[in-house]
Amino acid sequence: PDPETMAAVVAAAVAALRAAGMPADAPTVVGAHSLGGVVAQDFVDKSAGSGAPVAALFLLGAFLSREFEFNRTFPVPTLTVGGTLDGLCRVTRIMESFWHFVLNGPPAGGSRPVVVVVGASHMSFASGTPPPFVAAHDLKAEISTDAAHAAVGELVAAFLAPLVGGQNVSGAGSVIANAVASSGTWLAPLVEGFEMEGFYYFVPPCLEGPRGPWCNIGCPWTPRAQALLANLSWTGSSVDAVDQIQDVYD
Repeated sequence: PDPETMAAVVAAAVAALRAAGMPADAPTVVGAHSLGGVVAQDFVDKSAGSGAPVAALFLLGAFLSREFEFNRTFPVPTLTVGGTLDGLCRVTRIMESFWHFVLNGPPAGGSRPVVVVVGASHMSFASGTPPPFVAAHDLKAEISTDAAHAAVGELVAAFLAPLVGGQNVSGAGSVIANAVASSGTWLAPLVEGFEMEGFYYFVPPCLEGPRGPWCNIGCPWTPRAQALLANLSWTGSSVDAVDQIQDVYD
């Protein structure tokens, strides 16, 4: 569904499930893949103030927008799952979410864990014939579709178990915590590289504005690169460099 019809489609689905015997107080959970994640998070965010709020969201090959990253907020618990070989929702973008919600959020990601499935592509989260655009731009998966689906199924089940209630939640927390920890190990080199360059979407540059922990004055790579170029490692010396990140047109 598109943004205009999403609320009506979800309401119709919930009504049909209740007519089929689903308890009236059963929580509503939304899951989305790819661009569906954009529509889904907009719907979930808007539903938070309505009479029919959503209990949780899980995103596959998708991510929460930067609107929610910078203030570290979103109204419901959200699981983000990316593939390391996703050619459309690149792993560097999932790494950005990991930096905000896990490394600089609650312990182990709290209610917004971010996980990567090693070897999974964009179509690994789906099935059937890839749409032409996906077929043209996705990378080749290194794990089978069945293996990817099994991994995602375990993650989603563990994430939802303590949220929806009435289920055996034994071990669910450790499944998510272990997945977040192993994802952190895989993503660590990317995180380090982006931190070194002073990545804008981690911490924006100060430019000519007020300075503080909310912005980057300079690029951490500058003194590191100068020390390497000067081969200072054997001398015990270091470089104390002062630089500033500026817009190109400055």
